[in-house]
Amino acid sequence: MNWRILYVLVLIPILIFCIFLYSYYIERHHIVIERITIPSKKISSEIKIVQISDIHLAALSDYEKKVVQMVNDQKPDIIAITGDFFRQSELFENPEAEKFQKILNDLAEIVATMKSKYGIFICRGNNDFSNDKENSDYFVEKMRAIGAHVLTNQVQKIKVADQEIYILGTDFSEFEKTDVVDFFVHDKGNKFFESGNSLKNSYSHYYTLQNWKNYTYFGKFRLSQPQKGGIGFTFYSQFLNGLDKYYRLRRTKNSDFYFSPHGTTVNDNSETIAIQLDPQKWYSFKIDVNSLINKTVMKAKIWESNTPEPATWMVKAYDDSPDRLQSGTVGLWSSKESDHCFDDLVVVSETGDTLAFENFENTPNGADPENWLDYNYSHHSFALFAEQVDDNKLSILLGHSPDIVIEAEKHNIDIVLSGHTHGGQINLPIIGPILVRIAIGRKYTQGLHYFNNTALYITRGIGTVLFPLRFLCPPEISVITISPKNKN
Repeated sequence: MNWRILYVLVLIPILIFCIFLYSYYIERHHIVIERITIPSKKISSEIKIVQISDIHLAALSDYEKKVVQMVNDQKPDIIAITGDFFRQSELFENPEAEKFQKILNDLAEIVATMKSKYGIFICRGNNDFSNDKENSDYFVEKMRAIGAHVLTNQVQKIKVADQEIYILGTDFSEFEKTDVVDFFVHDKGNKFFESGNSLKNSYSHYYTLQNWKNYTYFGKFRLSQPQKGGIGFTFYSQFLNGLDKYYRLRRTKNSDFYFSPHGTTVNDNSETIAIQLDPQKWYSFKIDVNSLINKTVMKAKIWESNTPEPATWMVKAYDDSPDRLQSGTVGLWSSKESDHCFDDLVVVSETGDTLAFENFENTPNGADPENWLDYNYSHHSFALFAEQVDDNKLSILLGHSPDIVIEAEKHNIDIVLSGHTHGGQINLPIIGPILVRIAIGRKYTQGLHYFNNTALYITRGIGTVLFPLRFLCPPEISVITISPKNKN
């Protein structure tokens, strides 16, 4: 064998091993402070934002403590944390486990020891959700308890020095479509709302900023395979607060209809509605909920559509617990196999005013209606909560995935701060980033980019996923200075 070939064959494994050692022991711990300036005509004085992202905490260590100290050393006006606090979403599936509680408390310690003049603002990434969502509240409530602003598809107006600005935050839950399916409008003679087969729970909620209470919720539903799928209706839902709490009337493939609370309790709940559902036949439901001085009372009935409504309520229950829900919006629930169909959904107040009515006739086939939003959404909600922003004032959106910039640009958002890509985490010469995972393209894995008048900054983040390695892509703390720009 030629000695040059032998030399190369020996050298290549050594080189790969050295790169591995460097990526594991050196670069992934070498935090770089990136300084970015974004001009704006909408402010009169400078605003300093320090952004971190993608903590992916496995255990609190000196590395995270170093990150906190470096953030505090910048003396930020605002701290922005753009999602993926947890290493993997599966941790939420056992929230009572010592491991989950330890990581949750460690994350709270990290955030609580960060210092900023006007607050810490957070959006959630795809690893910050339970797969079925019901345990996601633990993180939101923990962060809010220590004073952080967790923006779950919400807008907050704050005053920085002498100027008002808007900070928006959107969720990025990124569920597999086979696990949690989208709801959509289907036309089979007449239009109605539908969700298909899923492995887990799928939800849609009515978006309203009003604090609804004491109302009647009714409509129609049908199942293509009642023996295989579950269906239900939620009320007093807290999803606009980013919490997966509600009351629900539902049936599973193995049960009759019954009240099924989520995040609270229901008393006197032994009654069920034992109605035989025929495939593809429409049925009507009616739910009445009232908040009294010391309890929340709920009643329901179900009957075959186009037949007289039953004179009496079929099930009744109440909740008198300390954490009882006393207001909220309405929604829909589906699970497992079957086409789950809904139509003519109406909410009427106790005074007889119609709060919501949807027969889906004005929505294009395959779309989601304007006010009905799936829980596993991000951009679906954007048009609704972006309406709260005054275009004359600076707006900053925290969105875990850079893909949200497409919606932000449509609604004249000034600045988008994102993570998710890790900058590629491993960047190879010529080939470029290994991890991309975004729809807008490979060139948008890190750095400052402009989409017309919307500035997008993508940080490389401070953690790692899949492999604890970084190569030509060090972890990053972003110091973003928004500077006044001459309006002339």
